[in-house]
Amino acid sequence: MTWQLHVVGTDEAVRPQVPAAVEGPFFDAGPRRGETPGRETRAVRGTGAGRGTRSDRVSEARMLLVRPDGFVAASWPLHAGAAAASDVADALHAYGMTPGPAGPSA
Repeated sequence: MTWQLHVVGTDEAVRPQVPAAVEGPFFDAGPRRGETPGRETRAVRGTGAGRGTRSDRVSEARMLLVRPDGFVAASWPLHAGAAAASDVADALHAYGMTPGPAGPSA
């Protein structure tokens, strides 16, 4: 797996300024509350965590920056289909990456 962008809660988003090596954006149902993509949850393991009357899906439109090990490195709210450039740049800087060219959604 490589660095990836995932979009949840909407089917349209603009690719932010990230390095070309970051794949995506991919549009999916999104992680369940408390879940890291690609990892089993406590609910899957049978502890009952995450069960209740509230929806177990993240409902707000967000873009996720996912590390190669599947950990969600950053999560940004989307406004009019785009993440705030300063939020994206801050997250990339924290991981030693520099912004790349922005582009249309995949």
